[in-house]
Order: sequence, then structure tokens, then C-alpha cells
Amino acid sequence: MPLTLSKTKLMAYISCPEKFRLRYGLRLKPLRDDPALIEGRAIHHLVESGLMYRDAIEDVLPVANMRFWESTPFETCGYDTIEDYQHAQTRCLSDSIKFLELIGPMPILAVEKDIQVPLTHPFTGEVWDSITIRGLIDLVSETESGPAVIDIKTVGRTPSMKMAAISSELALYAYLLAYPDYWDARPVEVAFLNLIRTKEPKITYDKAVLGLDEFENIVTTCRQVAASIKLGHFWKNPGMQCGWCSYKSLCHGDKQTAVNMLGEYAWEFYQMTKDVVAYQQLSPTLNPHDQAA
Repeated sequence: MPLTLSKTKLMAYISCPEKFRLRYGLRLKPLRDDPALIEGRAIHHLVESGLMYRDAIEDVLPVANMRFWESTPFETCGYDTIEDYQHAQTRCLSDSIKFLELIGPMPILAVEKDIQVPLTHPFTGEVWDSITIRGLIDLVSETESGPAVIDIKTVGRTPSMKMAAISSELALYAYLLAYPDYWDARPVEVAFLNLIRTKEPKITYDKAVLGLDEFENIVTTCRQVAASIKLGHFWKNPGMQCGWCSYKSLCHGDKQTAVNMLGEYAWEFYQMTKDVVAYQQLSPTLNPHDQAA
């Protein structure tokens, strides 16, 4: 069975191999989603809907907002009260309208474009059939030089660093968009569209142009990550990323928080698989290669 590396899986392993194991090996998930993540998804959905149907924004956005929250009931969310949950719905709609005003007209070729290809070396054309690369691109926009990648980020403050030129996720998206004619393909324009949820919402663009060198680097990264996963190499990588990780209570031994967030089963299962030998004995019954994003 080919190993499928989505953008989300690749970034999870790069940030912390143990996080990858918990999410995609043991398939542990929080009982309730973090409100910040929920609202980020909601605004993604509304902004994309507004860009696709700009001529009918006033009709489309309220319906899109209603449908998103219908699919995200209160019981699955980490809000303290139903009032907080309802307030989030109102604010997400209001913020999205303001973001769309700031973005203005944008020629959109595709929204949530799903591309899945076998890993292919951009210089030699060598194909690794055992590794499939998948990406779900937020926006593909039309520019004078061709299709461009735009990845939407919802953040609480203006980013302090320019990241587009060195971003593995944008390199992966550009690589997928250029497939399979890398030699003949033009460099791909990419950008992070930062939706900044300050008191007065604002946006910034972080732009770059990526080509063959970046494609070769992302292929090397994918090969190394795939090899490590297949060998069962998982280790903790403590750092700033722990601050927003759903599994930090497991790694840090905080049983009460882990049970509250992930359930008693998750805590007990994690204890069974903490050491490499135990995990390898259980791993034939697990499937770290599932297709989840």
C-alpha cells in the first residue's frame, strides 16, 4: 500500500513525529475541537464562498455560515457556554464580510483544489510509486503569468516574519500545481493570505515565487519523512509548538487534562504504546497510512 503524505501529515511529522504517531497511528482525536481552530475553519469557508460567489455575497454568506455551524454542533466544540458558541457564529460572519471587503475582487480558478500525485523527482523524472503526495489548496487564482497558489491563514496578530519563500507547505502546493511537466513549467507564484483578527480586522499578503530548486527540496523532505514513518521512527520534539498541540497533556503526563480533552480510552491506549517495542507490537493493527488530511 502506498504511503499517502498530505500537507497536514507532512507538517505534523516535521513539527513532532510523536504528534504524527498519536494522530495518524493511534488515531486519537480531542473530544471537543478548540474554538480557535473552529473559527479559523469557519472563516476559511466563508471567505472562500464569498470569493467564489462575489456577485451574490449578501445571499451566500449567511447561508454558508448557517450550514458550517449546523455541521459543527455545540457538543463537539470547546466553548464554555452556548452564548460563547452563538457569539462566535456572529463574529465569524462579521469578520468574514470585512475580510472580503479588504481582499476585493480576485479572479479565482479553483477553491479547495484537491491534487494527488505519485512523488516524482523534478529533474530526473524518477517516480516513487510507494509514496503519494496530496494537497488541498485553499485558492488557485489567475494571474498574468498563470495559476497561483494562495493559502489562507487566520491569525490573531500580524505575522512578524515573511515565510512564503521558505514554507514547506507552499512548496508542496506549488509542486503539485506544476505536476507533471516540471521542466517546462514556469515558476509558481505563491502567497499566504493572512486574515488578522484584531479589533479592526486587516489582511496582509506574504508572497514568493517557487521553482525547481524548491520542488527538489520538497521531494527530498517527503522521501525522508516517508522513510522515517515506515521505519517507525517517532520521537517527541518539545518546543513552542507544544503550546497549541492537542496531545501535550499525554506527552507531559497530565492525566486529568488528557482524560478531559481526549477521553479515558486515549489515556490508557497511550500508556500501552509509549515505548517503541509496545507500539511496534500493536502497529500491525493500526494504520498510519490512512487517507485522512
